[in-house]
Amino acid sequence: MNYLNSILLEGDCASEPKVITASKGDKCEFKVVSNRKEPDGEETVSTFEVEASGRLGKTIERTVKKGRGLRIVGRITEERTHDDAGTPSSRVKIIAEHVEFKPTRIAV
Repeated sequence: MNYLNSILLEGDCASEPKVITASKGDKCEFKVVSNRKEPDGEETVSTFEVEASGRLGKTIERTVKKGRGLRIVGRITEERTHDDAGTPSSRVKIIAEHVEFKPTRIAV
């Protein structure tokens, strides 16, 4: 049974996108930083790893630069690994399925 796994993330690109060549095809990886102001006035900042493949990955590689505002629709995945000592670790990554580019501000 497939369960709902969907995320909508809005933020700024925090790293230059880089292309990784893999056996299943190229993918583009980058980070997105998202800020949120809490009711008590404290600001929280979260950084997320994002991956895009296919035509979407190529478009992001070509057009996105660090600092560009993005709105990402995708799904969350977990990668589990073990280090040399056998200690398990995991990381969460967003797999982008749709990306909107927020308008850039033009200085007048």
